[in-house]
Amino acid sequence: MSAAPPTVPPAATAADDEILYESMPRLRVYRSRVERYLVGSEFVAVSTDAATGVASRDTAISPNVSARLYLPRLDAADGTLPVLVYYHGGGFCLFSAFDSTYHAYLNAFAAYANVLVVSVEYRLAPEHPVPAAYADSWDAVAWVLSQAAASAGAEPDPWLARHADLSLLYLSGDSAGANIAHHIAMRAGASVRGLVLVHPYFLGSDEAAAQDRAISGFLNR
Repeated sequence: MSAAPPTVPPAATAADDEILYESMPRLRVYRSRVERYLVGSEFVAVSTDAATGVASRDTAISPNVSARLYLPRLDAADGTLPVLVYYHGGGFCLFSAFDSTYHAYLNAFAAYANVLVVSVEYRLAPEHPVPAAYADSWDAVAWVLSQAAASAGAEPDPWLARHADLSLLYLSGDSAGANIAHHIAMRAGASVRGLVLVHPYFLGSDEAAAQDRAISGFLNR
């Protein structure tokens, strides 16, 4: 049974709550704040998924970037797996690596593909305009690759250090996340074995101009 659509809140009427941009029922950008209204966007806690046996855990990569890791059930305690770095969609301004939609999807994906998934939580526009998402997403891949060798002062991630085969590193994402994966793959080059783009999102000039105006108004408030 599908979830009921979100209740669309009334438009603000105060002078200091001027609406700069909206794409309802998902997003409304005021001069002073951003409000997001999404079904399936509620955050969920890490767990061991009862249906698939996939375990998940969260980790901080930098002050700006974090990730949720998914480890499928292993036949051997020291078994190694390919690694998939995943970027969620949402037009660069919606959703999260920690919400229920992506949590359920990546639990199933990790089990079906038998891969260790690193789902990246990058900063969203308009609070953090592009290219912040690209910078954060590159930091995530660099962090994953750093697990191949113990760098001075670096704390290895226990799952990646024990179970990741970084010679089999793949990137993927949907919508804006596919756009991000495309850019990161071009930069990473031979470090990436493959790229899976799900409904990739590349802005047209008209939509980009409208979003640029909203971002500029928000940042210059």
